Amino acid sequence: MSSNLFAFVSTGRVLSTDFYAIDNNKLVYNLINPAELREFTVCLLRAELPPNMGAAIYYALPPYNEWQYLGFLSHEQPTQTFRSPWYEQISFNIQEIQLGIAIESLNTLKELQISDQIEESKSTEIARGIAQHL
Repeated sequence: MSSNLFAFVSTGRVLSTDFYAIDNNKLVYNLINPAELREFTVCLLRAELPPNMGAAIYYALPPYNEWQYLGFLSHEQPTQTFRSPWYEQISFNIQEIQLGIAIESLNTLKELQISDQIEESKSTEIARGIAQHL
């Protein structure tokens, strides 16, 4: 898989294709000064993904042991803009985090999306419950 198949872009930064392979189906991008980013975009630059496959997007904070799912790209959705989940959650002392891309089947990606939506719904319900008791 070509490492320049994907691009990272954010307001005030130059578009970057500096993803590097860590195995046959996984790429990593070192995101410098992540605390200043409210949102960012990841793009599929060329239609080179195998049929029925997509690119799962993850991020990890140092020491990069736990990867959190953000969303996915596919031929049908080649660009995705994400709110930075770490914004205002991490210190400006953290100079770098990693974005990861894993090529996976679209079925797996749809399952990840459903799981992510369920977790988001639970968090919303908890917040609503807390707000009602304030």
